[in-house]
Amino acid sequence: MLVNQIKNLCRANKTTIAALERELEFGYGTIHKWRTVNPGIDKIVKIADFFAISVDELLERPQSQYSQETKQLAERYESMSQAEQGLVRCYMELVSACAQRQ
Repeated sequence: MLVNQIKNLCRANKTTIAALERELEFGYGTIHKWRTVNPGIDKIVKIADFFAISVDELLERPQSQYSQETKQLAERYESMSQAEQGLVRCYMELVSACAQRQ
């Protein structure tokens, strides 16, 4: 739960939710209200920035299963024309067929 994660981050950084709210210029009790109301993304980003963590870490989202290299390859593939993507698919099929023969 987001409020518990923020509470843990505050404890680890020797601060309180009230002090965090003052520092980020949130209204008093804003964070505790998030137990029943979803916060705006702007507030989530401010908190993540304050603690120098990613929004994903703040929201306790699982890390991507893909490596940085895989993400870069996917981005590069997406930027290719359809013809270039077709060539890449053909190459991948060729490599796969060769590997199966061995």
